[in-house]
Amino acid sequence: MYWVRRLTILTMLIAAFTQTYPVAGQVVNVNGSPEATPPASSSPRFALVAMDEEKSGRFSDIEISPGETRQLTVVVMNVGEVHASLRTFKANALVSINGGFVSDEETSAPFGSTEWIDYPTTELELGPGEQHEIAFTVRVPPNALPGQYISGLVVETAEALEIAGGGSLDQILAYSISIGILVPGELSYGFELGEPEVIESAGSQVVTIPLTNTGTYLLRPSGEIILRKDGEVVLRSSVEMGSVYAGLSTALEIILPDQMLPGDYELDLVLHDEASGAEGSVENAYITVPEPTDPRGIFVASAMIEPNADEIVFANIDVMLENGGQQIPAVNVTLEVMRDGESIEIVPLATNQVLLSGENQFTDRYIPEEMWESGTYTFNIKVSAVDPNGGQETILLDEELDATIVVP
Repeated sequence: MYWVRRLTILTMLIAAFTQTYPVAGQVVNVNGSPEATPPASSSPRFALVAMDEEKSGRFSDIEISPGETRQLTVVVMNVGEVHASLRTFKANALVSINGGFVSDEETSAPFGSTEWIDYPTTELELGPGEQHEIAFTVRVPPNALPGQYISGLVVETAEALEIAGGGSLDQILAYSISIGILVPGELSYGFELGEPEVIESAGSQVVTIPLTNTGTYLLRPSGEIILRKDGEVVLRSSVEMGSVYAGLSTALEIILPDQMLPGDYELDLVLHDEASGAEGSVENAYITVPEPTDPRGIFVASAMIEPNADEIVFANIDVMLENGGQQIPAVNVTLEVMRDGESIEIVPLATNQVLLSGENQFTDRYIPEEMWESGTYTFNIKVSAVDPNGGQETILLDEELDATIVVP
């Protein structure tokens, strides 16, 4: 099922993110499963329920052979506390970003299996608790090839409703279900991936990769994406998509952190469908993360690394990082120590620590593992966001500090 709210004054696509910042590699979810209707009791609440033989409430893989006709029944239900003026119609099935069913607009010309459905466009007046059955037929053409075919049914408010607190904006509430028709025969499974690119979406930079189901049955691809910069892995994240229906296209979208460093990255993506074994990949593709129009990255506001005395025993570390983006729930901050240009050790300054928006101070004392030796010591700081689910790290800052210690 899928709920949409179409504003009659302006059309808006809302991506709902419930997080303190875009987690490294997070998939942008724009299809979700919102509440059937707003919680206010004054708003109508309604649903479509399939009267199928398995009593699942869904039309899932209804088997119909070429040239055959099947009658199906759906129930429009008012499950709210107020009267509902409704309109119901058939619609094409589309695939949402990152997979999942979404219905097309009523005004779109029917295509595919939607043309097989004889569903009457109907306007209904239902009181609280009332329901109305609608019988309709599906006629599969004699030349239909084996495969799964998806279309949709929609019920929505007949008139636009005022949005509480929305000023002059109003909305149409809608609820839809899919109709899955299975024409028996040998099925095929496969998908193709297009060229990745970075786009702006919902205020964030997003990696988007086109995906088309080239088979005859739905797929739910999952796998892993890896980004490298200068040969070093800076992002590694798992990917799980919703349903991608046969013959339809969508895109895989992955949010990049606000603080992602601009520049060129190498991308590898491997996806597979567990049920069918279908596989696809993108290897050694290049994407460019542009300079943000509103910089929100992490930078070194100040850095001081100084010996405690002429006869040095330890060095005092005092580094101030500025986070221009949203708070990050968990970061690792490390200091790479080099002597005469050669790396000698990595010192952790923070592990799984919150990085607040604004200033973040890190202080410590440093004593080399092998004590101080003659030479010039320099320092490089690295900040990585940590994915709490899998522990993967995304490098957000890798910079040499303006600090030097010379040991005679």
